[in-house]
This record gives sequence, structure tokens and C-alpha cells, in this order.
Amino acid sequence: MGRDRSGLVVLSACLCLVAAGCGTRVSDARVREAAGIAGVQVVTEPPAPVVATAPAPPTATPAGQPQATASAQPAPASLAPAVPAPRPQAAGSSGPATPPSPTPAAAGPATGSPVVVGAIGTLSGPVGTIVSDIVTGIKVWAQYINAHGGVNGHVVKLVVGDDGGDPARFNSLAQQMVEQDHAVAFVFTSLGLAPGGNNSYLDGRHVVTFGTEGGLDVAYQDPYVATAVATGHAYADSAIEGFAQVAVPAGKTKLAVLTCSDFAACDNFDKEWSSGATEQGSGFQVVYRARSSITQPDYTSECLAAQQAGANAMILGLDTASVERLASGCARQGFHPLYGLADELALPSLAQDPNADGAVVPSKIAPFVDRSVPGVKAIHDAYAQFAPGASPSGASLTGWTFGQFFAAAAAHLPANPTAQDVVDGLNQIKGNDLGGLTYPLTFTAGQPSPRRVCWSVTLIQNKAYAKGPGPTLQCQ
Repeated sequence: MGRDRSGLVVLSACLCLVAAGCGTRVSDARVREAAGIAGVQVVTEPPAPVVATAPAPPTATPAGQPQATASAQPAPASLAPAVPAPRPQAAGSSGPATPPSPTPAAAGPATGSPVVVGAIGTLSGPVGTIVSDIVTGIKVWAQYINAHGGVNGHVVKLVVGDDGGDPARFNSLAQQMVEQDHAVAFVFTSLGLAPGGNNSYLDGRHVVTFGTEGGLDVAYQDPYVATAVATGHAYADSAIEGFAQVAVPAGKTKLAVLTCSDFAACDNFDKEWSSGATEQGSGFQVVYRARSSITQPDYTSECLAAQQAGANAMILGLDTASVERLASGCARQGFHPLYGLADELALPSLAQDPNADGAVVPSKIAPFVDRSVPGVKAIHDAYAQFAPGASPSGASLTGWTFGQFFAAAAAHLPANPTAQDVVDGLNQIKGNDLGGLTYPLTFTAGQPSPRRVCWSVTLIQNKAYAKGPGPTLQCQ
């Protein structure tokens, strides 16, 4: 009562995207705006689609007081208002077997009772662009899945919160979404970007999280933080393996490692990319290593130091805007190393930067440009339907994959699903690769996610992303 809900977006995820544009280029901001991410927004689907912009969250919100800024407008008859779901039950029971892929229950729109899922991300601040694009992928997924039968007939209702990188806000948002919004699962959290934020509350309620920003190893330790993709050290390994697949045969073996100093999520990348084991296994020789802030206006000193060290390849653990500033600064010094960067940085704007031409984008999942993969084709079809003129990115395919992962666990939800039903569904996933998006997934009750290192390669060529050499997805 009387609490400020400005950090929370409530989205009935069957909404229509409002997108406009010509040709194939749509700006990153425009894509996010179309999917309801432009600052903090509420997007609903009354009889005529509208985008209602809510005030941005205050810069200093008291901990534990996140609230919504607007109420959802009336939805079409097929999308009944959400009914409160029962609180999560204790883990331990089993459910029916999972089909080989999260195929929608029916061809038409979902008409069953809503199932509420949450997403908490650092949508504002320096990393907001990347995290927002992951959430955009989740929102497009939710609209698509609702248009194709939902999850076992249930309408997906997505609740999105911006923690602003504040751990207290992260924790209070998680509690609010479970206790007030009745979320039975989370499709995304950015734990590694909210230092001190932790999963203790969700663990205690046995609520599963189906994806994170990828910086931490928590999924290999906590059975309630599940992952369908490499994360933490394994994500770092995936990136260096994919980069080496292109760089080493080309003779680009003198490696500079530059990672952010702003977040715990960057620590694993710095350590893994610089380790002796990585050098021995990848064929790289690390000649330069540094930690820099993504808030730096210029990276000329790092460029000069890497150049003087003899580097001809550089792998980056920054954000997309920082990569663009660094590439520009290096180019001004006549230094043009082969760049490698994680898939979540592969936003449309980066491909348009001439200084990024030739860059290697190793991914932990299938290439986001490879429509021969059924799971990738599905997201392209969804964008064509809900955001015409836009294209998926590496970050949005990551979010989409999290959504499909949840859909696999939710394939047999009962009429009034609880968090326990989601736990049961997760533990029935056996050998499901989500339509080729990832490696075959198998989960066991009470056990954390198995650790797998897999990668694919995408390249930036002539201001566009293109599938790189090698298999669609290969694993150690």
C-alpha cells in the first residue's frame, strides 16, 4: 500500500508490438521500443494497440519499495485477466515426460488461465542496452508463444522489473513478483550485474530461474537457477573457443584480453581468458591483459598498450557501446586487431560500425543468423510477425532461448499451475535441444544444471552479421 512501483513493468505478453521502419535496418532503441523497452514502459493490448509510456524509475528508490506505475488495460476476450496463482509448494514430486521440443499446444491463440513469469534485469544504466535486448527477446517469445497455443494452453503473462543494478531492489522485486504478482517462475535475472543480489529468497520459495546474464557459475551450484546455455566460466570458455576457431588458423595468436571492472559478471571472463590452461588449449598467447570501466569515454591507452605488446587479436568483455568506442580509438592509432566479443554484445548497431568489420562473435548457442536451425527460424518468424523490419540479435536470441527453456518445463502444466509444477516439469526435461538452439538438455531432481561448453561462430562482414565457419553448434 502506497509503495512506489516505478521500477516494475507489468506486461500481458500477448500484446502487439508497435514497430515501424523501412528495409532491414531498425535501430536498437526502436526494436526495444517496439517490444515495450524504452526506458520503463507499460505496453498493453486494448482493442487498438497502444504504447503507454510510464515515468522512468527514480534515481534513488527506497529499498524494498518497487511498484508498478500503471494498470493493464482491458485485454481481448481470449486473454482473460490474470488470476492469482497459488503460492509455490515444496519441491520433490515428479511429472509427465517432456516432449523433444517445446512445441506449442495449439495453432491458435492461448485461451487458458494465465501463468505469470517474472524477469528482473538491469535495464537502466551503462549495461541497460544489452540487458534490455535480452528482455526484448523474451517479450517477443511471449507474444509468439501466446499466439501459438501458449504453454499447454495457458496464456503467458510476463512481469518485468528494473533493478537498476541495486541488489536491495533486486531482492525486493523478486519477493514482490512472487507474493503480489504470483509469479511461478522467472525467465531471466541479471544477478551478476546487481552486486550482492542473490537467489536466497527464490531458493527458499523453490521458484526456478531459467536464465541469467551469463557472468556467474551459480547455475552449476543452485538447482533453482537452471541454465540451458553455458554460463560463468563455461560461457567464457565458449567465447574463447569460438574466437580461436577463426583467429588461430589466420595467424592471429597474440591475444589482448580486456574485460570490464564494473561488475562481478566480468571476473570469470578475465580469469578464464588469461589462464595458462586457456593458452595451452586454444593456441593463443596472452600478451596483454587489462580491466577497464565501461563508463570510460576513451580507450586509447588500452589500444596503445595492446599494440605495443604485439597483440593482433583482442577479446573483449565490455558492453556494446564500449566496444564501439574502443574500436574507434584503436583505429585512430592505426591498430586494427581481430576483435572477438560475446554474442550478447552483437546488437544491430555494432554491425554498422566500419571499425568492427571482420569481428568474430562466438556464441554459446546456435548462430542467431542461421535460419536452417528450427529454433532460430522460429525467432525470425516471430520478429517478422511482431516487429516487421527488425531482426533478432545475439542478445535477443539469448532471451528467446530462456523463454523456450521455460516452455519446455511448462509443457504439461495443470489447470492451476504452481511453482512446484514448474520444478517438476524442469526435472522431466530429457535430451531436449530446444529445436537446435542448444545442446541436449537433461535435468535431475535436486541437482544443479550440468556444465556444458558449446559454441558457434558469427562474423561481422560488410555491415551485416553472417554465419561463421564450423558446425552450427559444437561442444567439448
